[in-house]
Amino acid sequence: MGLGKTMQVSAFLAGLFHSGLIRRALVVAPKTLLTQWIKELSVVGLSHMIYEYYGSNMNIRDNELQHAFKEGGIVLTTYDIVRINYHLIRGDFYNDAGDEEEEDFWNYVVLDEAHYIKNPNTQRAQSLFEISCVHRIAISGTPIQNNLMVQNKELRERIKPYFLRRMKSKVSLETGLTGDKKLPKKDELIIWLKLTDCQRRLYKAFLNSELVQFESEGNPLAALNVLKKICDHPLILTQRAAEDILEGMDGDFSTRDIVMVEKMAMNLTDMAHDDDAVQFSQEVSCKLSFILSLLPNLLEEGHHVLIFSQTRKMLNFIQVCCQFLECMPCFCDIL
Repeated sequence: MGLGKTMQVSAFLAGLFHSGLIRRALVVAPKTLLTQWIKELSVVGLSHMIYEYYGSNMNIRDNELQHAFKEGGIVLTTYDIVRINYHLIRGDFYNDAGDEEEEDFWNYVVLDEAHYIKNPNTQRAQSLFEISCVHRIAISGTPIQNNLMVQNKELRERIKPYFLRRMKSKVSLETGLTGDKKLPKKDELIIWLKLTDCQRRLYKAFLNSELVQFESEGNPLAALNVLKKICDHPLILTQRAAEDILEGMDGDFSTRDIVMVEKMAMNLTDMAHDDDAVQFSQEVSCKLSFILSLLPNLLEEGHHVLIFSQTRKMLNFIQVCCQFLECMPCFCDIL
């Protein structure tokens, strides 16, 4: 699945073995994943401690298991092997005077794709329960496969401490609000803004660029992302996107517009931090111009303003312009 579960557990076991804190570990996984376990354990320096307890040759399997019992190390096996030979794996037929004082034979039992034992009543699960150990680690990329309707209440209780969401009805009870006094309705106001002349020309220039006109194998989402950035603020564009716009520019552009696009192509992002460029930055972005015209009135009326944006660069432009206007708002960015 690519979540790094095998790598993380391998590194964890390596730390324990190298520190002398454990002697034996059992890793149970589907047979198709055992090769990946060998690879990751070798990366962390445990290749000499790997014992392969799987395959069709019973003598080789038993020999590997006995070496692991005597020398210590990591035994790799499958769920089916454990189901059939759990009495051998738990050390019923192994006697060593040095291990007599050990209450649990295995220090760690690691179950990869642990949802294989989601039903505790199966032979596969019961055989694993028979193997005593000090610690168990269950790893899976799909931990919830049971009927959620049955476990809905238990699941909600488990995740409740990590949820910040509250319903309006619950907030009313906590604050003592009655039916006559409820939380005010949320008002949403959508304002359509007209692109500045510069944005409109850049928008058309990109549509006329070779990337859009002749690139049949191009990524439409990437092109839409460029157009969205133009609508936010042209200076957010990457160097490559700015160069594509330069190719589609015609004679309708003013010298000032051309200079701005050339600076984008040269990736001169420090332009936004110059006081002389603040006014110019407002003029080329309809969104920025609208926000800066709205903020003074809202702050004067005592409102608290929270501004969200999908890009850090846009927030940086807003922050620079607000500082220039001696406004000090707080920003929260979402990526």
